[in-house]
Amino acid sequence: MTYKERTPESIKTELESYTQDGANQLEKFLTGWMTNEHNGRNFKSILDPKSPPHEQMRLMLGHAYDWFRYGN
Repeated sequence: MTYKERTPESIKTELESYTQDGANQLEKFLTGWMTNEHNGRNFKSILDPKSPPHEQMRLMLGHAYDWFRYGN
């Protein structure tokens, strides 16, 4: 599907297809790639099973973008 073909319904379907396993994998990747003894990033703390996986992923990626913007 191209960007032009995306609709609110297709985006909602995509977001709802995200799984907790996917959120856990993203957390492991970001922690391994971005966390070090100097920056104190704690992506695991963002994982909240009460929140939908797409919301957890959004928060983790926002946390990662913050790292890029302001440095580690």
